[in-house]
Amino acid sequence: MYGQTFNFNIDGETENWVSFGSSTKVVAAGILTYTPVTPTADANIQYKQGIDASINKHVHIVLNTHSAVTETLTLEFRNLGAVLTSVVVDPSPSVGFVTYDFDLSGEAFWTGTVSDIRIRMRSTTNTGSADYYEFDEIIFDNNTTLPSSNVPNQTVSELVDFGEGSSSKGSPSFAYYGNYVYVLYTSSSNFMGKMCRYDLVNETAVWSGDLFPTIGEHDSSHNDAAIAVDGDGYIHCWIGLHNSNMSYYRSISPGSYNNFSADLGSTMPSNTNAYTYPSACTSSNGDVFVILRHDGVGTESDETQWLYHWNNTSNIWSVSKVKATADRNAYWSVLHADKNNNVHVVTAWSRRHFGANTFQKGTYLRYDVGRDKYFKANGAEVGIPVSIESSNADKFYPGEIPWNDDVIEIQTPKVTVNNQGHPVVSYAHNTDANYSRSAPIYKMNIATWTGTEWLRVDDILSDVVPDFSRPPITNTGNRINVIGKGITKGSTLVSSVDNGVSFKVSNSLISNGADESLNYNITTDLFIDFRKLYKIVYNDNSLNIEDFQEFNFKYSPNPTSDYLKLSSIKPIETIKLFNLLGQQVLTKTFNNQKEVDLNITSFKADVYLMKVRIEGRVETFKILKK
Repeated sequence: MYGQTFNFNIDGETENWVSFGSSTKVVAAGILTYTPVTPTADANIQYKQGIDASINKHVHIVLNTHSAVTETLTLEFRNLGAVLTSVVVDPSPSVGFVTYDFDLSGEAFWTGTVSDIRIRMRSTTNTGSADYYEFDEIIFDNNTTLPSSNVPNQTVSELVDFGEGSSSKGSPSFAYYGNYVYVLYTSSSNFMGKMCRYDLVNETAVWSGDLFPTIGEHDSSHNDAAIAVDGDGYIHCWIGLHNSNMSYYRSISPGSYNNFSADLGSTMPSNTNAYTYPSACTSSNGDVFVILRHDGVGTESDETQWLYHWNNTSNIWSVSKVKATADRNAYWSVLHADKNNNVHVVTAWSRRHFGANTFQKGTYLRYDVGRDKYFKANGAEVGIPVSIESSNADKFYPGEIPWNDDVIEIQTPKVTVNNQGHPVVSYAHNTDANYSRSAPIYKMNIATWTGTEWLRVDDILSDVVPDFSRPPITNTGNRINVIGKGITKGSTLVSSVDNGVSFKVSNSLISNGADESLNYNITTDLFIDFRKLYKIVYNDNSLNIEDFQEFNFKYSPNPTSDYLKLSSIKPIETIKLFNLLGQQVLTKTFNNQKEVDLNITSFKADVYLMKVRIEGRVETFKILKK
């Protein structure tokens, strides 16, 4: 058979690849993970079902190697033990998935039906130093190279150590406005709230002085920060809250990272001595939102969620109680603002809490800012406050056992929306059989609204994650991207190219996990851990989701100094150009044109992203203007 592809999309199904020698082999989330029995053992997998060598002259192996030490490895492709061809592999953790192409057309053994194929990984010193190997795809065909890959490709870089050598004493938060990123954190030296401003264009950072009192010295686990920048550039900050009056500050002028008002918490509507866990965002119309837990009075139940709204036109705050149930806790919520003036809310619920968290259910809610209405994922309007016990509760995680004060099923969720506008939720799920909160076993899960139901995708990292994991999630580069920290794999990016239906492990990251992530533009994410700011740029092949080959779509020359010629056998509908800040700089609409001359003579020399729409499908291309 021509063109055999093994992509390990069914958990547990190895597609007839077996281990050769002692090892462990696991298939999950579209990845075959192979671990040698000892670090010094050669690693081998074997296929004995037969490949037609007469029409499959090439093999492509998409492989990620993980090694505790940097040592050159050799990947060998074998037939009946004879080495057909080999390639040197770099096992350093920063490499991620790489496609290795083998040309077998000149090999004497590669004839007829080959029934015994082996892939062998060994070091040049025969120590087999890789800790484990991840196979994303193994493809047999007659192409000299793999034309396009579904494996995410990106570049990760550290921008600044905003903590100046030490982790924040409490969860930091960040936002951006134009080219500036603002990180709000608690200094480890004096426990004061400070701000770091990073310039993405000039790649420089400046720090404020001590700005805000916090509870970081005595209660760093509750010392969460939240920050948002309104449409006029004013910075809004919350920090130092645990069952207390709201501590809220606003910059004196737009973009002022070191000059803030006194505490404005007392001016907020319905401000009482009961707030914890702020999460903030800016809607696409420039309004600011923050949601906080409002504690029950004298109990560890009846905790509610209050959504505050800064109207950037009237400069007035309003507040709504959005989640509440008697004798239940709407414990912790996180916000996400999309580009269509919606604010998305995900919440972890418990019956009560005694010390550690006891979350057992998770709900979703969408607020349409322009219409001032609330909706479930299916578009049904709901009234507020939403009760976990009512039909208004949109449960992305409905719970697996009855309410219990001494268990935990999930950790705090986070949310984005996919290209269809549907919510995609990330959360840590306790896989312990008894849902133990003293010895939980967390895996990283996804809940995706498909248009008709919540689809659950389990263990997308194929690893255990630490307690209190809250994996951030974005939609960037036409991919859903989640950053998790595995016990074995460390900080790792996991991505979906099908709107959150399935996920594949992408790259190991240089960070210590991630606390928050934000989409910056159509190719770039920003994220922070507890002391550093990072950038992820998704490269060309991670943009090209739709396949335009059937349209015979072409564009040239690239680079160009004046005109770009585009052609297709189907009419080109629209062309949009964006700069690397995500700003749209050109839009063209066409009527039944199959050939287009695009004039970009007046554009400055730079890199641009071109989105082309044909028959309702969109693909993105990188253009270099000379």
